[in-house]
Amino acid sequence: MDMFQARKPVPFVPSPMDVVERMLEIAGVEEGEKVYDLGCGDGRVLFTAASKYRAYGLGYEIRDGLVRYVRNRVHGLGLDNYITVFRKDLAKADLTGANVVTLYLTTPVLRTVSNKLYNALLSGARVVSHDYPIPGLEPTEIHRWRGRHIYLYTKARRL
Repeated sequence: MDMFQARKPVPFVPSPMDVVERMLEIAGVEEGEKVYDLGCGDGRVLFTAASKYRAYGLGYEIRDGLVRYVRNRVHGLGLDNYITVFRKDLAKADLTGANVVTLYLTTPVLRTVSNKLYNALLSGARVVSHDYPIPGLEPTEIHRWRGRHIYLYTKARRL
């Protein structure tokens, strides 16, 4: 089995780098903030947040191969103080202290974490979702960009 082959309901389909950069820009990431990426894949959101914004990245990924890849790259780039990746189901992620949460997940998976995200929004966190809206939550902004949709959630509003 290829180390990047999907074994769970969410396939590993990385967001293009220009979309990653746009998501973090839309979220208004600032230096020293905590950026959580649920289903972090190859860590591109985390690496961009750390290198471009000097933000702290926390990733949740269930695939062993991807977790090893990200951890090795973090160590190789000397970003151990900025990025941490957990091999853990994203539905069990502890979002305490999150300033920004990024997502590129399918609708069924977003539905399972909707309440967790709603509670994170109560603390003033921003949530950015690539291509898929979060069921049950109303986005503050919807950005249509280069054929993609980026949903920003900044207020705790339920549909």
